[in-house]
Amino acid sequence: MVWMGLALAAFDMLPPGVVLDGEAVIYAQGKIDFAAAQSRALSTPARARRLAEDLPAHFVAWDVLLHLENGDVRARLDDGRRALLLTCCRSTAYSRRSSWCR
Repeated sequence: MVWMGLALAAFDMLPPGVVLDGEAVIYAQGKIDFAAAQSRALSTPARARRLAEDLPAHFVAWDVLLHLENGDVRARLDDGRRALLLTCCRSTAYSRRSSWCR
């Protein structure tokens, strides 16, 4: 799995039962580099590990879909889901970071 580092980071940082919607991105020279992310996505796991050493991936979350205490929240209004997303992110050890890096 070429995004295994992001998945493992999520297990470490998110409360159990939380499912987020977002995207893996790679920053190069201060900007999101779609070509680098696409290259990683099409790589073998061994090559992806080598690429990750030079350009780590970040996870940008923009929505919460499932929450342990609230269940499936997709039918809620955007403002309610946004509040839950912020609560989930604040509860992590990386609450001051805007993305997870792996």
